Amino acid sequence: MATLSSQKLTSFYDQYSTKEIAFNTSILKATGLETRKVFLKFKSEHVPCILYSISMKVAKIIITL
Repeated sequence: MATLSSQKLTSFYDQYSTKEIAFNTSILKATGLETRKVFLKFKSEHVPCILYSISMKVAKIIITL
């Protein structure tokens, strides 16, 4: 497994930290994300949610409260 220097990681973070990835069918297949196993821990409960999009800084989710 290749290792990256902290300088290279910082460069990647600066370059891509605000790029959002929206979850569509092709992204779900490519990542192997199991959508039925995504939960948000809210207080002491695990509430099912849907990932709408993510970046290195934020995640947008859809949840029923």
